[in-house]
Amino acid sequence: MLNSSYFVSPERPWFSSHWPEEVPRNLEFSEKTVDTLIRDAAHRWPNRSAVWFLGSRFSYRELDRDIDCFATALFEMGLKKGETIALLLPNSYQYMVAYHAALRIGAVVSGVNPTYKPLEIKHQLESVQAKALIFLDILYKEKVAPIRNDLKLRFLIGTNLGDFLPWPKKRLGMLLKKLPMAPLPHEALSFAELVRTRPNPPVVPVNPVEDPAVYIMTGGTTGVPKAAVLTHFNILSNALQVRAWFYKAHPGISSLAVIPFFHAFGMTAIMNVTSTWGGQVVIFPKPPSPEELCQTIQKVGIADHEVLYIGAEVLFQRLLDFPDLEKYGVEKKFLFCVSGAGPLHTHVQMGFEKRTGVPLIEGYGLTEASPIVSANLLYGTDEMRRSGTIGFPMPGTDWRIVDRTDPQRDLGIGDGPEDKDHIGELAVCGPQVMVGYLD
Repeated sequence: MLNSSYFVSPERPWFSSHWPEEVPRNLEFSEKTVDTLIRDAAHRWPNRSAVWFLGSRFSYRELDRDIDCFATALFEMGLKKGETIALLLPNSYQYMVAYHAALRIGAVVSGVNPTYKPLEIKHQLESVQAKALIFLDILYKEKVAPIRNDLKLRFLIGTNLGDFLPWPKKRLGMLLKKLPMAPLPHEALSFAELVRTRPNPPVVPVNPVEDPAVYIMTGGTTGVPKAAVLTHFNILSNALQVRAWFYKAHPGISSLAVIPFFHAFGMTAIMNVTSTWGGQVVIFPKPPSPEELCQTIQKVGIADHEVLYIGAEVLFQRLLDFPDLEKYGVEKKFLFCVSGAGPLHTHVQMGFEKRTGVPLIEGYGLTEASPIVSANLLYGTDEMRRSGTIGFPMPGTDWRIVDRTDPQRDLGIGDGPEDKDHIGELAVCGPQVMVGYLD
């Protein structure tokens, strides 16, 4: 089913101010569940690589099969629609499998920051009423064990980063201590064993517009961490908006997954969007050094102009400061780069573009909007691209500036002469905006 209820007037001034002709002003948004991104991609590009992780590739067919197997296991364990499954995992193939498998049975996902302290993890798991926790084995002793007796979890599922690697690679990684391991607690189930369950995923009725898909923690309006409720429709709509903005992306394009999947930016702009064009997610469990990043791009064997690098400003500053960048020739690999999760300073943007010849644009978002609200132009003159601004709203997104003390007082949109220098809050309307905070 398509939803065209989010319609922005073509009279809005940004449409006449350098709006890219390749990008539609409005979209019809699909009322489907988020996990259909992988299902649809597996039908269209079954043999195309979906994931590169620790030297191994996984096709869309393999990813979809593993999601089905794990979803079946979760359902047979007794996890139900609407229950929360928390993921205490770094970026990994397991994260993608668990995320989509949980959604496939109608459960709600809540990604947990692995750098959180035990009490922070406890607060999140209690806030979202998690029934199951999927965790990395080496995190259990320090992060989970101290709070285990306080948690109302029915299931613990543990995994090791090497669980999906061929045995020679896993064995070598263990010997070289590149794959640290820790024993699972006696009550924990093995992720690797569960994913070998014979696939028979249930057909669960889900209302994409109303049913939550993700509880994601944010400071919100108070600074106290609370869970924003994002529906399947919110998340999928935002992925389609970003896909429309990334109009030059095509099958074969790879996205570098350095920013975390538990963060809304990594979830949407990398993990979810990449599958809309049948691309490959190159996963880094932890932020790589510039040299490791360059070596990985070479190792993956990506063609020229077929890499998207989406991250925070500090990642591009590190590349800019890396003296051996040209030695690896990775600047030829990038199609374009996007900076988010904070401001992009002009000297970083201009320095990066001058050195690499690759467009680096700034985007703006907030967790409550799944999270992408706006982005600058990928191509065009400096005047058109408006360095130092948050750019244009995503297709189907409207906004205005309102008085902080009186939200009903409209201060305009900041584009006309009469709107200049107004200070207020940005009010956003679009299909990607959350349904609210979890009580």
